[in-house]
Amino acid sequence: METMSWQKILFTGIPETVVLLLTGLILCYGGGFFRKNMTVSLIKLILSTAVVLTVVYFSRKIVGNVMLHSLITMSMYFITFIFVWQMNIRQSILATFINLFTLTTLEVITFPLYHRFAQYIGLTNYYESSIIFVQLIRLIQIMIIILLIKFNFKNSELLTKNWNKLKWYYQIAIGVILLSVFLSMAVLFNYLDIIIKINTYHIDTSLISLNLKLFFWMNIWMFFVLVGLVWYIYKFTEAKDILEMSPEEMLEIFRRRSTEEEIENYIKILQRKEEEGGKCECLRKF
Repeated sequence: METMSWQKILFTGIPETVVLLLTGLILCYGGGFFRKNMTVSLIKLILSTAVVLTVVYFSRKIVGNVMLHSLITMSMYFITFIFVWQMNIRQSILATFINLFTLTTLEVITFPLYHRFAQYIGLTNYYESSIIFVQLIRLIQIMIIILLIKFNFKNSELLTKNWNKLKWYYQIAIGVILLSVFLSMAVLFNYLDIIIKINTYHIDTSLISLNLKLFFWMNIWMFFVLVGLVWYIYKFTEAKDILEMSPEEMLEIFRRRSTEEEIENYIKILQRKEEEGGKCECLRKF
């Protein structure tokens, strides 16, 4: 593919790796994970970035196929999330898939723009011109991170609960969804490889260009349907589990997920209800 120069490592490789790691971490752990132990988290982030970027550097240098390089990169993020950040397999798969799918989609969408601009200024190589527009992709990724601080899977028991304790139909649903997302990613990586080769070697694709575009957008649509399905399954199971809980279990969840100030407000509300009308047995549970 290419040998990354120090300029590309500095202005493209490091920011991309850091942003992808943070996106995956916030997606699965929420926005407050970094504040719990900032020094350790910072060291782990630097270590993760160095390891992933080293593998990406040699993969780009040795591997000539975009799809194979993408699979190697995906494997490195998957391993890093598990062994450095202690994610379980489900969390690591979700963080890796959504991260790289989003990045590849943004690259495919912006490719025609910076390819034409590169031709205009005299650059004929895709990899030489990519550094020009990569900052736009980083900006969009940062916006995604800000969004994930509020909307994430931090408290999803589908991801955090012990696999053996999940009901069998949840296990099947998770397996089918993750397999479908993986196949969507494989298709997208292959599409990107084809598009790069077509534009690099100036191959005439007038007869199949419409089908290629339809193929790409159908794949994007399918991916968002799958992510939406994961989100609604999460919401459904959360509501279903709440309805099946005993009062003690519900109070334990409140205690675990609430701040001290919120717990004090709960106690005040319960005390007020008890004064207004009757006994509140659950008050003693706090």
